[in-house]
Amino acid sequence: MQWTTLRPLQEKAIQTLLTTDKHLLLAAATASGKTEAAFLPILSRLAAKPMPSAQALYISPLKALINDQFERLERLCAETDIAVHRWHGDVDGEKKRRLRQKPGGVLLITPESLESNFINYGPHLSRIYQHLDYVVIDELHAFLDNVRGCHLQSLLSRLRTAAGVTPRMLGLSATLADFTAAKSFLAIDDAERVEVVEDKSSSRELKVGIKSFTNHQPNPDHPPSQNTSESEMVVKELTEDIAKHFKNHANLLFTNSRRTAEVLADGLKQIANRERWPTNPFYVHHGALSREIREDVESRLKSGEPISPFCTTTLEMGIDIGAVHSVGQIGPPWSVNSLVQRAGRSGRREGQPAILRLYAVDDLPGPGATITAQLYPELLQSVALVELMLEGWLEPVEHGAWNLSTCVHQVLSILRQTGGIKADLLFHQLCIQGPFRQVDKKHFLILIRGLALHQIVEQMASGELIIAPKGEKIVENKEFYAAFVGGDDYRIVHASAEIGKLPPQVIPPPGHHFILNGQRWKIEEIESTQRLVTVSPSKGAAPPTFIGDGGEIHDRIVQKMRDILASSQGYAYLHPSARESLERARDAYYRTGLDTRDLLPGKRDVEWFPWLGTRAINTIAAAARLAGLSLSARSISVMCRCPLAEFESFLKKLQRQEFSPLQIAQATSAKIRYKFDHLLPEELLDLSNADSRVDLQPITLAAERTLAQESAQSYQ
Repeated sequence: MQWTTLRPLQEKAIQTLLTTDKHLLLAAATASGKTEAAFLPILSRLAAKPMPSAQALYISPLKALINDQFERLERLCAETDIAVHRWHGDVDGEKKRRLRQKPGGVLLITPESLESNFINYGPHLSRIYQHLDYVVIDELHAFLDNVRGCHLQSLLSRLRTAAGVTPRMLGLSATLADFTAAKSFLAIDDAERVEVVEDKSSSRELKVGIKSFTNHQPNPDHPPSQNTSESEMVVKELTEDIAKHFKNHANLLFTNSRRTAEVLADGLKQIANRERWPTNPFYVHHGALSREIREDVESRLKSGEPISPFCTTTLEMGIDIGAVHSVGQIGPPWSVNSLVQRAGRSGRREGQPAILRLYAVDDLPGPGATITAQLYPELLQSVALVELMLEGWLEPVEHGAWNLSTCVHQVLSILRQTGGIKADLLFHQLCIQGPFRQVDKKHFLILIRGLALHQIVEQMASGELIIAPKGEKIVENKEFYAAFVGGDDYRIVHASAEIGKLPPQVIPPPGHHFILNGQRWKIEEIESTQRLVTVSPSKGAAPPTFIGDGGEIHDRIVQKMRDILASSQGYAYLHPSARESLERARDAYYRTGLDTRDLLPGKRDVEWFPWLGTRAINTIAAAARLAGLSLSARSISVMCRCPLAEFESFLKKLQRQEFSPLQIAQATSAKIRYKFDHLLPEELLDLSNADSRVDLQPITLAAERTLAQESAQSYQ
């Protein structure tokens, strides 16, 4: 490879792996050589002692990342006889068959494809993986505290049992708040055996800028037509600024939703056509687009072509896309973790700074605007995220959730793998050995009885559980491999080329228009039996609708937003437009009395600012329903149509914790959140949500603080 030296992270990883029996957690910034740190010692071991099975398993959350790492590992193995295989939905079936017939070397795989091994090739697992010595999990943070991570933990636990192996575990990650949850993920019963190898030496220069846009008066240099809406004017101003800063070089433009990506890409295309650019460098990359379109964007970036795709989380993680000059973020992301990950996509060349431009878009407060709107919440959140990033704070990983939907998924998977198994053995495999430790035997049996009531499973006279006909239909669906919600999407096709896939409920009727891949289309025909939509290019356009865009804001971010409002500190990275908006937000904060009071009574309603995140706001809304109050949740506040005295009475109930977590979970409107929640008895669903979705302590403290403020107001 013509390297002249190894990096400190790589040297320490090699020493630890080759001289101890410990598991490894490699924590370092992006582009720091984590892959080689893990695989140089692993490949050395494999070259010295090849065996007739997969010896090292590389697991990634993204197919694109697998393709990227496959090429890197092939280069590393070019001078050895170590085979490198990949297995995911886009890999040719013949290559998978050859691997099953003659397994060996390194296998790169997604959790969903590993699940397909259990479903389709259960009897062959012991042969394919009988000499598995190492499991490498890339982008480990993407698996912590979520459905997909729990699914992966269960699969690895089952693989150890099925193949009789105890492989060394290696986790790679760039963004971890602390290592406790990550160590437990790698070795749930032996976390102390996980050695953390951390690289703190990489300190790249970071250049940050925040610009504020508002839905207000039009740009005087580009007067709109009479029918142009205010939001269209903001898009116009925003796209012109993006064109100015991202037209040259290779860049990434992150959005919080696929809809925003499509609308902005369409806006840039109109500018390119109007100004007659030789080429339009703005593309789109997100999960609803076809594999061919996404891979084309990735290959263009890798080749060094100066393009700037609008993307969501699809390009957030570590796929090697070459040297990216700068990163744009339209609207604040949901978490500091995301911001750090995205900012780290630029500045990967030696001596090159990482460049991050954030765009905050708020509604300009007019007559009758809410207090929340007057605080410019998008701008505030953007500043809060940057400040927390500079402080080195990251969202902590929460663990210990019941994950009942994933438990149902794994029950069905094991029943398909084994053909039938007794309930006590199933419980032992999933809840004693596996990751579902929160589920005791009593609640596991309630879960099984619930599945039986739905005719998903049934019990034989011998006592074994088997899959019932309704359960067979679920397992036989290709969407079953994923523990998260997929969907029977329709293919969107023009001239025999697939553009992407969309859920049927968001597809417009024939004759209507929509935007996809940054281009305008007209629906020509919808064939339901084939799940096919034929489209043609058009001049008309309507913003597309997608399902599943959204996220949760942590309490610490909202508290930081309040700190920023209360401060007079200036921030060097704010554009003059953002400085002006922040000053207006601070003026509103003091003018409305929020500096001394979290509760703002109006003529007919009350607005409460508990200064807590999304989960707490949702909990307060559910508690209000229990109290018989009509409450609407805003981004950082709640509004209630009731007299002040009645709301204060509600706050006292919160302070005294008169509502239990279970009662609040029972009053929550959106109980079903995961793929198989609809198959769970409501009793279990409420218990699970109460445990994982309700945290009363911060709400109790917020209510106590607000009541003390109101008492002081009355005294004055």
